[in-house]
Amino acid sequence: MRLFVFWVLALFMFVGTSCEDEGGSNDYGELEETTFDYEGIRKDSITKVIYRFSDSSVPPKFHRSYKIAVTKNTIIAIVDVYGDVIADKEYAFDEIRFKELLAKTDGLPESGGKLMKGASGTMGYTVMLFEGNKDVYKLFWDNLVETPKGGKEFVEYVKGLVPDLEALLDTPYEGGD
Repeated sequence: MRLFVFWVLALFMFVGTSCEDEGGSNDYGELEETTFDYEGIRKDSITKVIYRFSDSSVPPKFHRSYKIAVTKNTIIAIVDVYGDVIADKEYAFDEIRFKELLAKTDGLPESGGKLMKGASGTMGYTVMLFEGNKDVYKLFWDNLVETPKGGKEFVEYVKGLVPDLEALLDTPYEGGD
């Protein structure tokens, strides 16, 4: 328990020193901003939405990265520890709720993102929209930059589609330390 409290406090101290300015560098690295040139996205042609959370560099016992993939028929949630899948669950979904999800994309900013280049130990967030197998939108950021406007709300909505996400994240890791 003490070790858990130590890691939580260390994480808060690390996040509390984040860089939220619009440019320049800090002790973690150089701000790198990327934009993508995706021509007008048509919601009626989007077939899949993916949200990916990449956890920071912590011991495997505490590390949990995950991906939530949503189509008009299914939601798939996959939790991994440094690439070792520890939970993989599929849920039924329907076209009406998928259209509601796509309506939430109106709040997302222009495609692209900001990362602190050269920084280590960061948490990463990615939102992608697909037409078939082709990505037509990508938004990414890390915990050292300000969350893009609309990004947090969209991510919380997607996470809320997985009824037992917290239980999946609590899946014990049986691998090495």
